[in-house]
Amino acid sequence: MEFNQLSGVIPSAIGNLNSLQALGLGNNQLSGVIPSTIGNLTSLQDLYLGINQLSGVIPSAIGNLTHLRLLELKHNLLSGVIPSTIGNLTSLIVLWSDLNQLSGEIPSTIGYLTSLEFLILKDNQLSGVIPSTIGNLTSLQALYLEFNQLSGVIPSAIGNLTSLQFLYLGNNQLSGVIPSTIGNLISLVALDLGNNQLSGVIPSTIGNLLLQLLILTNNPFESRSCVKFNPMPYKCQIEGILFDCSCSNIPADCSGYSCYYPPSQPSSSLSTILGSVFGSIAAVIIVIGIFIYIRNRRQSPRHSSYEHLPDTIGPV
Repeated sequence: MEFNQLSGVIPSAIGNLNSLQALGLGNNQLSGVIPSTIGNLTSLQDLYLGINQLSGVIPSAIGNLTHLRLLELKHNLLSGVIPSTIGNLTSLIVLWSDLNQLSGEIPSTIGYLTSLEFLILKDNQLSGVIPSTIGNLTSLQALYLEFNQLSGVIPSAIGNLTSLQFLYLGNNQLSGVIPSTIGNLISLVALDLGNNQLSGVIPSTIGNLLLQLLILTNNPFESRSCVKFNPMPYKCQIEGILFDCSCSNIPADCSGYSCYYPPSQPSSSLSTILGSVFGSIAAVIIVIGIFIYIRNRRQSPRHSSYEHLPDTIGPV
């Protein structure tokens, strides 16, 4: 029943459909609250409620849906906290709830979701710290937490996420130093830490990453951070930081320039143009790659409902 013009509320009687395995009500004009009786659908595996006008809180009864693999609540008017019962959904692979009005802290119980591959909570009003239990999500491929009000430090446990490809923490209130464990994220292709309150030096381990996109702008870093990138990210935004390919002989004319390209690379003006071009190409390749990945998984009934995922999972 997705992509219709259904309006009104989700009836509480929906909880009587206790054999239901997939419920798709996304891309409609539904309003009102998510009924707590949705917790009766204990056979449910895929729940699509995104792109509606749903309001109120995420009911704690959602934690009863222990077979759930995909939970999509994006683009609604949901408010309140993420219930701690979310940690009961140990089969969950996709949690997608961006562009809502969710507040409060990310519950530490999220660390129980060890099958999770995509966690998308950007564009909300989440506050508090990033729980260290996020380091338990070793299957995670994409973590989008940008445009919230998160504070505190980036937990060093984030270095456990060696399958992570996209890490977006920009536009929050994060402070402290970037943990050196960030260099453990060997699969990472996009890193956005811009517009926070991060300080200290940029760890040299960040140069170990084969990044396509790096954003560190608008943070009070020390002005002489030294990182050896090999290769340099195609698209890079690092204002006021001095970089050198060899960590010696930092060129005086590099001050204030976004990225320093070693002499074997094109001149700075050409590098800027090519960087934008290559960055765009890389973004397209990444999105296509994830689309193919999700599509292949659709061959199994276990992942039959992931067809919407590739639309926005790439770099933003």
